[in-house]
Amino acid sequence: MNMRLLPLALITLALSLSQGAPLRAASIPAGQIPDNAKWVAHLDLDELQKTRVGETLARAILDPQLGELAARLRQTLGIGIDWRQIHGITAYGTDLAKHPDDHTVLLVTSDLPLTQALQGAVALAGQGGAKGGPSPIQKFDQEGSSLYSFNGEGFATVTDKNLLVLAKSRPALSNAVLLLQGKGHPAAPSSIVGGNGSAPKEVLSVGLSDSFHQGLELPPQAQVLKRTDGARLSLREAGDSLVAKLAIRAKAADVVEQLQQALQGLMAIASLGAGENPQVQQLLKGLKVDRQENEVGVAFQYPVSEVTRLIEARVPKKSAAR
Repeated sequence: MNMRLLPLALITLALSLSQGAPLRAASIPAGQIPDNAKWVAHLDLDELQKTRVGETLARAILDPQLGELAARLRQTLGIGIDWRQIHGITAYGTDLAKHPDDHTVLLVTSDLPLTQALQGAVALAGQGGAKGGPSPIQKFDQEGSSLYSFNGEGFATVTDKNLLVLAKSRPALSNAVLLLQGKGHPAAPSSIVGGNGSAPKEVLSVGLSDSFHQGLELPPQAQVLKRTDGARLSLREAGDSLVAKLAIRAKAADVVEQLQQALQGLMAIASLGAGENPQVQQLLKGLKVDRQENEVGVAFQYPVSEVTRLIEARVPKKSAAR
């Protein structure tokens, strides 16, 4: 196995699945997101596995592809890895304007033997480095915690609760760890992602803070976004439908009305362009724009049977047959 690719293989399970409380809880636990986060995304893999769409994704895509990776890691490191042991993936960023990747943090909640895998990788990488050139993965001690560097282009650590923390930049990782240790300024999850304990469980939730647009160069037609107060996107399976909802909060009633009219106008244009295309017509049929006080929402429903059919139709026959 290429030693320079080994570090990337260790985190591919998390990164491939993110393409965006107690550690096993479905929602984002308090204390993990900083109060200056501009966006947050959470993927609940436990909830995904309970859905028919999730079952299809697992059978047709995740099991074949990640199974091959797990087999290579088992052969290389002697450690069994199962993607179903990953319970949730949370990502957040504190800047969208300049070098957003450097300000992004990924948190992976799982029962995977992370420390054992990373230590094994360090040892194996060291053997490759001894043959010439620097080791592609290195371990450092930082305030009593083990910090792993992947060719200096990515950093990771594992907390005492087996939470994997990944970041492209070392400062972003350090700030995330300090927050987890109770030394930072956390934000309540509801302040960005929203929702409450009585709401239906969601597979995916994405939130934008009221300051997400700071520093962004928006085109003239998107200037209205500067008067919004954040947004939230959620995805869940309900009965025979896949349900998505986008909710945009605004600072004033006239902004809400402007957004509502713009969204309804886009739907009207799409309807005119749909022609006799049955798939587009079905998509538009499931769309609904509504308004509640200072919030405008777009709700979307699509048959689960159609979603699973589309997934299976796009999988190579070789992978689907495994």
